Amino acid sequence: MANLKLNPIVEIAPGRNIGGNWPCFIIAEIGQNHQGDVKIAKQLIKIAKYYETPTFLINANQGSKKSRIR
Repeated sequence: MANLKLNPIVEIAPGRNIGGNWPCFIIAEIGQNHQGDVKIAKQLIKIAKYYETPTFLINANQGSKKSRIR
């Protein structure tokens, strides 16, 4: 087995690092919790913003098509 040296700090976006002494990176997974209701989706986004969540993910179903909005 090869000796692997893992970098304890990973840059996931410009200025956004995880690992080491960097703070925990939180993603608000809104998913289908809005059940297709835009009003509920907006409320969930406002809650994520209130708690200063740096990122949120929404899965939107459009018939047989799926899209991810970041």
